Amino acid sequence: MKKFYIVFLLCLTFSSSIYSQLPNGSLAPDFNLRDMNGNFHHLYDVLDSGKIVILDMFFTGCHPCWDYFQGGALKKALAKWGTAGTNQIRIFMIETLGAPDSSIRGHGPDTQGDWTLNNPIPIIYTHSPNNYDFYTLYGAIYAPMIYMICKNKRTILMQEPDTASIHSFMNSCPLQPSDSVRLSLYSIDSLSKLICEPEPLAFITTQNIGIDSIKSIHLKCKFDNNIYDSIKWSGNIPTYKNLCLSVPSLPSYNEGSHLLQIVTFSINGKFNNIPKDTANFRFTYSTSSQPLPFSENFSNTSFPYNKWTIDNPYPSNPTFSLEQLGYSNAIKIPFYNISAYTRSSLILPALNFSGITPQLQFEAAASADSLGDDRILFYGSSDCGENWDFANNFFTHNLKTAPAQSSPYTPMQSQWKTFSVTFDSLKNKDNAIIKILSESMHNNNIYLRNFNIIDATGIKEFSKNYTKVYPNPTSSTITIESNDITNIELYNIQGQKVFIGTIPTPKYIIDINNFPKGIYLLKLYGKNGVGVEKIVKQ
Repeated sequence: MKKFYIVFLLCLTFSSSIYSQLPNGSLAPDFNLRDMNGNFHHLYDVLDSGKIVILDMFFTGCHPCWDYFQGGALKKALAKWGTAGTNQIRIFMIETLGAPDSSIRGHGPDTQGDWTLNNPIPIIYTHSPNNYDFYTLYGAIYAPMIYMICKNKRTILMQEPDTASIHSFMNSCPLQPSDSVRLSLYSIDSLSKLICEPEPLAFITTQNIGIDSIKSIHLKCKFDNNIYDSIKWSGNIPTYKNLCLSVPSLPSYNEGSHLLQIVTFSINGKFNNIPKDTANFRFTYSTSSQPLPFSENFSNTSFPYNKWTIDNPYPSNPTFSLEQLGYSNAIKIPFYNISAYTRSSLILPALNFSGITPQLQFEAAASADSLGDDRILFYGSSDCGENWDFANNFFTHNLKTAPAQSSPYTPMQSQWKTFSVTFDSLKNKDNAIIKILSESMHNNNIYLRNFNIIDATGIKEFSKNYTKVYPNPTSSTITIESNDITNIELYNIQGQKVFIGTIPTPKYIIDINNFPKGIYLLKLYGKNGVGVEKIVKQ
């Protein structure tokens, strides 16, 4: 029962955005909070009264926030279109870092000045007793962050707008719905993108975005493209009101990737001539792990693969995708088309790292200019994603393999470099998971390919003066020249050991004529450590 109340609360507050700013068109999370003067402000009540709301999220020590505040654009907008003007808008300033009242009033620590002086805009604090996490719910990861929330409760992110721009954004808000009957299936909540035990509870957040009140709802529930149940509800939902509905328990399912869909069937008893909406939620159920070595060249174009997970909070933003480059396939992170300060994740399947320290080797290609520095971060988890341990990160300038360009970047065959990340926190762990998190600054695309996960324990780069492996690529044989190597193992891309041998002489030849074309990992055991070479069989 405890889990139910937690999940239901999440559904009511729409707390699905825990990664980044809310993309335009998102359903604004509700709040009812007290300002510096002791007055309470309930967001949805204000919106339901027909007003447009502007939220200016700042923190007291933020210089750009202070400059924008001193510029007076919001004060002028309030004078023109607030209570003293046309009475169309309400504006609230939100101090997002929990600063004490003394800092907001200009005489406490870490402040640019008195934010209350000659300021008619209510200032809402986030410390006790409010204790509201705008950082999580609104993705307030930079400042100032300024949202306009239209009467339909949908957000518009504004970049430090002047008064004229504010008026333009106000005019872009819909005056009324365009359809007489329409139900928006906004999101499926409470399920995790990655689960390691069955989680039957799920909720669907809906909103009436039609002119007429909704009196009855009939939704179909599909699991892996098969209808398994339905949701029926009756009552009254006025225009722009939200409703959270429980999803029937999911049917039994096996390990792997699954798709839950909620589809509009009828509204107010009407089956035909009404807009139909669909909410999708793809998740991975993982109870076992695969052994090393792990290798993926993304030759299969049906991506994401079974047991791979993409966690993109808002589908309107592009995310990890498979790109066919002609000479190879790669994972594309389309930073060129992703809004700044947004994030999404690619989660690899669970792996067994018992007895080893895992290291991910990959190739990357990137182009960057001076506009911003996109970043990819690497995390590991040994508890099914409940906690993530940071391993490493790379900014665009770390990965850069090509000159800056103003158009969307696509790498040439020669523009690749090899990188590696060691996950010390996953040493000796079974059912361990690696996550790659993209963090956009709206620069240019980054590409990743040829993932290999090996044991980092004792790994050492063998000097080419002492160890040579050639030819590579090859169509028939692999020659190893070394005075150090004693044993070798060869693995295919599925992680299967296809060859094992002892090196009796300084020069040794492996015959791979009968092996299928593809990528192989050659593991070299020597007197001074272990080395790994990627072999391409043509």
